[in-house]
Amino acid sequence: MDSITDISDLHFLAGDSEMARRIRAHDWPKTELGPPQSWPQALRTCVRLMLNTRHPVFIFWGVNAICLYNDGYKQTIGPERDAIALGNPGAVVWAEIWDVIGPQVGQVLTGGEATWYENHLIPVTRHGERQEAYWTYSYSPIDDEQSSTGIGGALVLVSETLRAFCFSSANIQKWRACAPSSTNCLALSRLWPVPSSYSNMSTTPM
Repeated sequence: MDSITDISDLHFLAGDSEMARRIRAHDWPKTELGPPQSWPQALRTCVRLMLNTRHPVFIFWGVNAICLYNDGYKQTIGPERDAIALGNPGAVVWAEIWDVIGPQVGQVLTGGEATWYENHLIPVTRHGERQEAYWTYSYSPIDDEQSSTGIGGALVLVSETLRAFCFSSANIQKWRACAPSSTNCLALSRLWPVPSSYSNMSTTPM
């Protein structure tokens, strides 16, 4: 049962999605964010938007980049990270890649410019294995008058782009050079069959 569904001023957490229910039920007073009743309006607005879109959306909030996300984003991170991510600091949740994304998040949180990365390779561990994953994503500042920097958090919009990247004209030659016994190519072919126009490329080395 949701722990705060009876509080009318928390309409920004309304919804029947899994993450809406989990955010309502989370023990926020034990986290750096504190109870949702005390969250600044900027965070409330972004959480409301996040929970009402199917596009993968993630929020880093505060100096320690506390994590919130929606159902769309949950599908990309794997069960291991999903089990620890909600309400925890970014450096803990994303420890394996924080050396890459930490400075990007920090740039936004300290008042720097928004970021944009296209088809960027960031390997992640999910479903028990380290996977090479390509992402197109941006970090955008969330203004907050209560913050000393004027920035309360970073809004993350992201798409995993591996399929599009593999079948792009710039990278299709990699399929030609990929041996039939290659573990990566076999795994990819099981997930996404090579388009018919390229079918000979997946089986015939150059």
